Amino acid sequence: MKHNFYFILIFLSFNSTFLFSQDETQVNQKGEWIFVNNIGFATLEAENTFKINVTAFEGLIAKELILNNKVSLIIGIEHLRIKGDFNSADNQLFITNNYIAIPVTARLFLSREQKMTIFVDLGIYGSYLHKSRVEDITNNVSNTEKDLGTNFGFQANIGARYKISKKLSISFGIKSKTDVLNSSKSSVQEFKVTDFYAFQFGLGLTL
Repeated sequence: MKHNFYFILIFLSFNSTFLFSQDETQVNQKGEWIFVNNIGFATLEAENTFKINVTAFEGLIAKELILNNKVSLIIGIEHLRIKGDFNSADNQLFITNNYIAIPVTARLFLSREQKMTIFVDLGIYGSYLHKSRVEDITNNVSNTEKDLGTNFGFQANIGARYKISKKLSISFGIKSKTDVLNSSKSSVQEFKVTDFYAFQFGLGLTL
């Protein structure tokens, strides 16, 4: 049910993008370079092994492509680090996963021209789990695995942007996302990140 809800949001988002681009004159201005930090919580599921709550730290660098007065397309690259702990054979283990992701989102503005405006982001992403580290502090043992596969999912943000000047803006918001599809080698552990909720702070630069 949750995945169907995200699919409907994405469908409506790109439908809206198409409709707005037909009805409005395209804006002749540069899009921003966007830098965002997200801090929040998520659920990490290791197939047939465990399911735990984790903390999440995410950074994004992206370019905004303006389609018209109310719609932008944002494409970027982000790094996600998640940390959590779990018990195995009476030992407490700590896990850290590091992902590189490529998100593509449609940003819908309430009114781009206003100094303060509300926006909604709806989109998709592909992420690559490039490193996973498990530490057993009691026995002073750690294990690191690399190249563990890719995940694909949906994401949504809601926030507010404030224009400090023509070239600088700040933004605050809330982000949610979930992995939907996994692709990994049969010989490695499969991981899935769901129920991701984070607070975000961003800077926008017009160069």
